[in-house]
Amino acid sequence: MDLYFLICGTLAILISFGVFESVLKINKLNRFLLSIFLILSCVFDAIKAINILGVNVSLNLILYFVMFVVLFAMQKSIKGIIATILTSLIIISVLACYNAINLEMFEYAYVKPFVYIAIIVGIILYYICPNINSVFCGTLLGAILFELIFHQMSWNYVNQTLNLGGDVAITFTFVCVLSYCLFNSLVLGIKYLKTKKQEKIKT
Repeated sequence: MDLYFLICGTLAILISFGVFESVLKINKLNRFLLSIFLILSCVFDAIKAINILGVNVSLNLILYFVMFVVLFAMQKSIKGIIATILTSLIIISVLACYNAINLEMFEYAYVKPFVYIAIIVGIILYYICPNINSVFCGTLLGAILFELIFHQMSWNYVNQTLNLGGDVAITFTFVCVLSYCLFNSLVLGIKYLKTKKQEKIKT
């Protein structure tokens, strides 16, 4: 049982019972659809990967790809598409730096260093992306492109099978999106409280 499974499973249960309702509304997420997505993701995480034409493909990647197509199609502005591309480039750069630095001293049983980095990146993306669609699409695209680039670069040294949708790519994407949603809700909550306070002072 890994960190991703624990987070997804816990969120699926809590969201199904109406917890985080305000967070979902702020980020324009459907509670029913999100619950189904999280439950399916837990199941697929347990099954792990299947081999397709010599490539190990995570079942979660297939689920995430379906979401990518849906959310990318919902991008109605050039700003959202540009933010998606910019986000993917940021993710590639971040994962490349992460892969180049030895952070084993910060690694624990469930929480690996890239999880902390994903939380920070999710907060940074709040200032770049106009909505959760561009965050999800950009982060997933960047993570998968990094896997392809890293495999191509390491192919000359180690003859290994290509793995798409590994733990780092999927968990990094999920934690980034989760961090973005929570930070977005926190900022809007603070702005709302400030507005209410100013209204009381005026009256």
